[in-house]
Amino acid sequence: MNPMVILFGVIFICFIWTGLYFIIQGERQREIDNAFKETGNYARMFEEHTVRTIAGLDQIALLLKYQVEKEGLRIDLRRLINDERFSGQPFVVLAVLDKNGELVASSQEIVSRINNSDLEFFQVHRTMDSGQLFVGKPHLGRASGKWLIQLSRRINLPDGSFGGVVVVGVNPYYFAHFYKQVDMGENSVITLVGRDGIVRVRQSGEKVTFGLDLRQRLNSEFSHSVAGHYMDISIGDQTRRLFSFRNLAEYPLTVVVGASEEQVFQDLDRRVTAYYSAGAALSGLVLLFVALLLRSVGRRERLEAQLRQSEERFRHVIRSLQFGVVIIDAKSHIILEANPKALEMIGGDAGAVLGSVCHQFICPADSGRCPVP
Repeated sequence: MNPMVILFGVIFICFIWTGLYFIIQGERQREIDNAFKETGNYARMFEEHTVRTIAGLDQIALLLKYQVEKEGLRIDLRRLINDERFSGQPFVVLAVLDKNGELVASSQEIVSRINNSDLEFFQVHRTMDSGQLFVGKPHLGRASGKWLIQLSRRINLPDGSFGGVVVVGVNPYYFAHFYKQVDMGENSVITLVGRDGIVRVRQSGEKVTFGLDLRQRLNSEFSHSVAGHYMDISIGDQTRRLFSFRNLAEYPLTVVVGASEEQVFQDLDRRVTAYYSAGAALSGLVLLFVALLLRSVGRRERLEAQLRQSEERFRHVIRSLQFGVVIIDAKSHIILEANPKALEMIGGDAGAVLGSVCHQFICPADSGRCPVP
């Protein structure tokens, strides 16, 4: 009996904690789904803002390209900036480089000769004519002295050969300033990363960084689909986050939005603590019930053992008596016990006598007398 009681307790406690496990896992998955939905919505919003911003700057680059190809390299950019189409655009500098990489025109005053032929965007345009806007890595401008994301287009000479590059430089802090306007909670992160795996700008709290290398993440996550979600530890601050990303169709950029796991599961963690407390209390009640049941069963077994010992002593006594003793059930007149002397007097063995009706042996019908009523 005791093993069955213990087994019942163990099964019931396992049922409690198994149920809690599935409840917690279900709520955890719902929190993850909600976090991915929220970060996905933010990623879409930041994607739209990024596309609008870069599209506006690309229009400026195309206008510069057209003017230079039409009028030549010596263009008055300061005069051009007064055009209404440039109003409200977040660029820091406009520049024109000739086919040798020399800075020949700038929206800022040129105080010295500057050659940019070693820069990536210049090398890319000189090597091939893709007809696309090139979004460069964050770079400290040699003329402006400010950090810039340089958006550039190739200048073609009338014969189609390489004639230089037009550049529109935008401060990466412009994007960070927009990101700050959206309260996504503590330890959230927003990243604009190029398809080359280099971060253009990353906003995490009050900290703005750029230039991080995410090529490993780019290959394993971003390249598989237009949009998606994943969980990982951020390279920048080693914080575990839930991320949503969107690849911009128009430009070689990806927007990534992450919410910290600690923030996402903050409410769930409080509920889990309450669940564990309830589970522990219920398990304690089960253990108490099992202990009381074991105590009751043990007490009953001890009483039964004492009764068996008492009966055995009684049987031993009557077996040792030198006169016959027969014990009969008062209701059914069944012989329950007979000592050896009684069996000898009756003239039967224990197998035949015990369990039989008493008058068959003690007072047969032909005797004319029977002490049993």
